[in-house]
Amino acid sequence: RQKQISALTSPTSGLPAVRTVQRDAVFELDVPLASPPGALTLQVRLGTGFPETPPTVAVRAPPAALAGSGGGAFSHPWLDAATGAVVGCERLSARGWTPHASLARVVAEIVEELTERNPVVFRGQGFETGLQGAPPSYPSNPYTQQSRQAAWPSSGQQAGAQGGVYPDPYGLEKMSLEELEELTTDDRAFEQLLMSQPSVNELTGRRQELISSNEALARQNMGREEELENARHSLKERQNVLNELRRQYGENMQAYQNEMMRFAPDYLTSRIRAGTAESEELSESLAQSFLGGTMSIEDFLKNFRETRKVYHLRAARLERVTRDPSLLE
Repeated sequence: RQKQISALTSPTSGLPAVRTVQRDAVFELDVPLASPPGALTLQVRLGTGFPETPPTVAVRAPPAALAGSGGGAFSHPWLDAATGAVVGCERLSARGWTPHASLARVVAEIVEELTERNPVVFRGQGFETGLQGAPPSYPSNPYTQQSRQAAWPSSGQQAGAQGGVYPDPYGLEKMSLEELEELTTDDRAFEQLLMSQPSVNELTGRRQELISSNEALARQNMGREEELENARHSLKERQNVLNELRRQYGENMQAYQNEMMRFAPDYLTSRIRAGTAESEELSESLAQSFLGGTMSIEDFLKNFRETRKVYHLRAARLERVTRDPSLLE
């Protein structure tokens, strides 16, 4: 609904200036007349069911300047003599209207008809009382077909960036109901219509070019299959060599770390502390053996003196490195 209203009131619609009488419901525009000179006011009413139901389009009673003090009415084959409603436009009928029809285009068609064949004013009778007698002849109008086409784009033209008529590149509006029904039921007819469009032909050509390009690339890649297989085999061999070198590097690194542990300050300190404790325990064992009578005095003096010497040397080293750890760095 809003899209239809925007297209109707857009400055690019090609219609005379459309005035909003009631927001989103009632609109008016002036249709120029050549004879009698002046303009009639065309009113467009949108019901609550719009766009599912067609709008109501009617002309307002002619002004006193045209009809005289007694009032009057417009007479035209498309106008209802009693109410001024537009009844001769097929696209406004229940059969011809669809929710997807362009309101702006329908109004433009009515404006075109009224300017091509100007309504004639009957004086002394308004729309409420009706008109009697055969309608008179219709004078010509300098509002030519060429000027109308310039103001209102054809079905295949674009209406502009801000709205207006909807483009009809397939010419569907010129087809009969039988032809439209054939398009909906016959896939071949629909495909022929689609393939007859220049844009579709252009896309088809581009698609074929892309297919040919892809096929050429595929053939080129297939020609380098042997080269690719050799490169894959060489890469696999190099990968195996790399894995073996990585394994050897891991083993050598582990051996290096183990060797470096022997010279770490903490490790050396712990070894000295363990050796000192070991020498002290050995000294205590020799003393117990001598006191128990299982060792002679000569053997005791010889072994005990040597063991205590080693103990004191280790204890001295432990005291030094404990006081200054940098000695082991």
